Amino acid sequence: MDVNGIQGLFLISIKDKTVIEIPPLGGVIGRAGDICPSYFKNNKYVSRRHAKIEYFYGDYVIFDLGSKNGTKVNGLTLDVGLSFPIRGGDLLEICDEKFEVSYIGIY
Repeated sequence: MDVNGIQGLFLISIKDKTVIEIPPLGGVIGRAGDICPSYFKNNKYVSRRHAKIEYFYGDYVIFDLGSKNGTKVNGLTLDVGLSFPIRGGDLLEICDEKFEVSYIGIY
């Protein structure tokens, strides 16, 4: 990660190549989240507030918010409430939805 500023974080769907832009300071992923809820709205396995991504001291981290069907990074299931860093090239799984994590410098 570039130490000179926040980078643009994107999730790229493995299934259909949809690109989801994450706001600079993060947000909540889910059917009722503030990050592209329209993408998740028809997936009954994604919780309303499934996971949260935050910018924290130069890195982006993800937390599972107590979802029923879990969140994984590179195959590792996240414990509820514990942060986990995400980096470019990581595979993020929001229950049955898989994404590649991608960064683009913006500052």
